[in-house]
Amino acid sequence: MKDPRTRGAYPWTYHPPRSAGRVAVPPRAAGEPRVWPALARQVWQPALFIGLLLPLVVLANLLSLRVAGYQYTADIGYRADRHFIDGFYKREVDTQGIDYRWSTSHSRLHIAGFPAPDQAFLQLQIGGLPPTLTAPHPVAVHLNADDPEALAAQPPWTTLALNAAPRRYTMLLPPGELRDGNLSLMLHTETAVVPPDRRDVGYRLDSFTVGWQPGAWVLPTATALLVQWLLIVAALASAWRLHLSRRVLVGLALALVALLAAITGYDPFVAAAWQGRLLVASLAVLVLLVGLYPRLTRLLPAADETQARAELRILLLLTVAMIGVRLVAGLFPTFDSHDWYIHEDRQYLFQQGNLLLFDKPAEFSKSLAIVPPAFYILVAPFSTLTVDTVPTTQGLYGFLDGVSVLLLALLVRQMGGSPRAARLALLLLGLFPIQYTALWWGFGPQVIGQALILLVAVFVAAPNLRGRWPWLVAGVVFCMIILTHNGVALLGGFWLAGYVALMWLLQRAQRPHWLGWGSVMVVVGLAAIVLLYIDVIALQLQGVSSNDRLAFTDDDIFRVKWTLGTLCSSFTPFTPSCDQFIGGNDPATILPQIGITLLSITLPLAGVGYVVFHTHNRLRWLVLAWLASAGLFFAVDMAFGLQVRYIYFLMPMLCAGLGLLLDQLQRRWRGAWLISYSLLGLLAYAALTLWYSGVVEAVKPSLRPLTH
Repeated sequence: MKDPRTRGAYPWTYHPPRSAGRVAVPPRAAGEPRVWPALARQVWQPALFIGLLLPLVVLANLLSLRVAGYQYTADIGYRADRHFIDGFYKREVDTQGIDYRWSTSHSRLHIAGFPAPDQAFLQLQIGGLPPTLTAPHPVAVHLNADDPEALAAQPPWTTLALNAAPRRYTMLLPPGELRDGNLSLMLHTETAVVPPDRRDVGYRLDSFTVGWQPGAWVLPTATALLVQWLLIVAALASAWRLHLSRRVLVGLALALVALLAAITGYDPFVAAAWQGRLLVASLAVLVLLVGLYPRLTRLLPAADETQARAELRILLLLTVAMIGVRLVAGLFPTFDSHDWYIHEDRQYLFQQGNLLLFDKPAEFSKSLAIVPPAFYILVAPFSTLTVDTVPTTQGLYGFLDGVSVLLLALLVRQMGGSPRAARLALLLLGLFPIQYTALWWGFGPQVIGQALILLVAVFVAAPNLRGRWPWLVAGVVFCMIILTHNGVALLGGFWLAGYVALMWLLQRAQRPHWLGWGSVMVVVGLAAIVLLYIDVIALQLQGVSSNDRLAFTDDDIFRVKWTLGTLCSSFTPFTPSCDQFIGGNDPATILPQIGITLLSITLPLAGVGYVVFHTHNRLRWLVLAWLASAGLFFAVDMAFGLQVRYIYFLMPMLCAGLGLLLDQLQRRWRGAWLISYSLLGLLAYAALTLWYSGVVEAVKPSLRPLTH
């Protein structure tokens, strides 16, 4: 008898084994690692390391605050003390050089994110009283009171009896008052008028100090510690994205732990706010790296994918370094760019539904001019997330200024430059002092417009744009250029128009290319006229025609001398100071001064000349159109004194030429690397010194490099 299940293959006495139907697992070879333990090790080891960083952050902050001291003083009278005080008049300086401010009837001291001691004290350095107020003069002190009108119904926490002579007053705060790191103190006093001054002044404040008992162990708030830990994790994620080694990751983590703890001990008044802003910046950098790496390898003419990834990794590391230099200082809580109040007012109007289209900027000699709104529309989504719009504005254009160096490196590679030439151009643009001068003065629309122009240049230099999406993106970016800033619109518009004209005249065979960019230019121009310029072109031209302001005088000879001296200052530190020109307006003095200027800007001119010599075909027309646009507005500057900042516009092409030139020198001469590193070191010293003194020491950099 046969079993029907065996279909005659086996006799009925055959019984299959119990494991029949199961998939046999082949035996693991000797020495072969287990899969799941390896995967688990890849997860739990990084997780354990990241988890151990948190107690390390706590310990580092504890030691930092213990070593740094037990009291911290905030001086009154410098430009950014507005972050700590309200209800005071403008800064004054006494005969001894001490800065101070006079108070109004209701003044306020407030700090946030300060360390949280159990028992804290507050000291006020009072410089005196007006002569018409009798001493001792009472000052009512209210804790956690923000509304001056409600003070009458609340008893004061304490009352100070101020003397006429300078004196320090110490108050022991209630236990746990700084538990959350925040302190708000409202001071109410009677005021007096001291003729001929019409102000009602109360008391003079020189400084205030917050501290705790000597020898006490103090920590920042839990929120501040968590922010530091998250910042380190974000930085490690960025480094991991670039496939850096484990040793680099460990070293980076330990360095950040020490650095952030040192910041806490250095200035607790601003440390928490500073670290919070840096956390947002680090997340933005992480998003940038995730979005660009390795996608941008298609823009690099490398031999293979591995080589392209290695090259892009280096470019991104240098870009992150340039972004870091800009944002670490640009997001310093007590740093406000020179034009912060202009941007803040315009953003406030925009948030209230009033889009400002007219103003009287200095670039147009205080004449009525158009204010293109694209910059404030771009900043609006970020500024609405916070009460303080200054850091979001400064952070956005500082971030894009750092990204622009990467765009220049990609452009140099498309021009036929080597990877070393691209890196040199990136570093040159990232370290030129004029870039930091623009950041300090707060020329956000100009900075963002420059980055957008470089992005369009990368599109133009690409071999071909296939499909509708690249052309659509390029058109949107060019539209933002036209609607961002008057000077950017003029320089960028004439550059693209000149490029299309040269392509039409000299390379008409590439019809799809020049026709496509010509169409973008026409469509965007018509859209800009319809959206903004149709009702204001006549008014703008009227404002320009009524401009009777020359640089400093109506004498054309003096105008030439001023412009030549200014050109020298734009290329600092490559050029000597040209301020001490020969006096007088005799035309005979112009020729020697022209010679001095040309001699002093030999290196920049060499870079500009070499980038024209190196490029070929349509990329040469791109460069020539760029230079022609800058030259056109140099002539406009000489004729009308209008400031469109054409030298700032010229900087990327100058740095590209210098990078190509230095790379060629290193190929032909072994010792040329010393020249390259010397120039980079000189630039780094000049730029970082300017940036540090401007941000930390509130030293105003000269505006001359950006006055043309």
